[in-house]
Parts: sequence; structure tokens; C-alpha cells
Amino acid sequence: MNYREGLYLVPNHMHDAVINYIEKGWEPGSFLQAVIENDLSGAASRADLANQKCLFEWAQYFYGYAPRTAWGSPQAYDRWVKHKGLEGLEQLAQNWLKANGSSF
Repeated sequence: MNYREGLYLVPNHMHDAVINYIEKGWEPGSFLQAVIENDLSGAASRADLANQKCLFEWAQYFYGYAPRTAWGSPQAYDRWVKHKGLEGLEQLAQNWLKANGSSF
């Protein structure tokens, strides 16, 4: 599934942060980081009112729409940020293919 399709599940004011995290690996705020790291108590304690009301929907979003390697633990979060999201992973793949005599 496309990660943009599921944005209807989460508050509108969070869409840019989610997109920037997934596409570019930009570090989000502490609430979204806790969600990404699968830290329910951290997310609940950092959520604004809109996000408090839809913690279940956040779980649905990441489980059903986000790239599987982009979330689920602090280690997954750190790797995603380090590799600069989908754009960075695409660049890594292109570099690997070029180094091995292949191209897209």
C-alpha cells in the first residue's frame, strides 16, 4: 500500500511530518518518534489532544501503510533517519547497481 493513501487515518497537521520522515528520513517531533519506535506510553505522554484521540489510528497507519523497515523499534527509526528515508535508500540502491555494473 502507498504510505500517502493512509494519511486519512491521522490528523491533518501531522501529514507533512509523516511524509518528510518516510521520504527523506527527517526527524519528527517527540510524539511521532515515539509512535514510530512503537513506544505507546511515550506517544501517549507526548500527544496533543488530536493525537491522543487517534493512537489506534496511528498504529493502523504504520502497520497498514508505512514501509515496514521505517518503524517498529528505536533501531528501525535510527536506521531510517541514517539512510535518509526512501530517497536515501533509492540512492544507495543506485550506487550499488552502478558499482556492480547495472543500472535502473
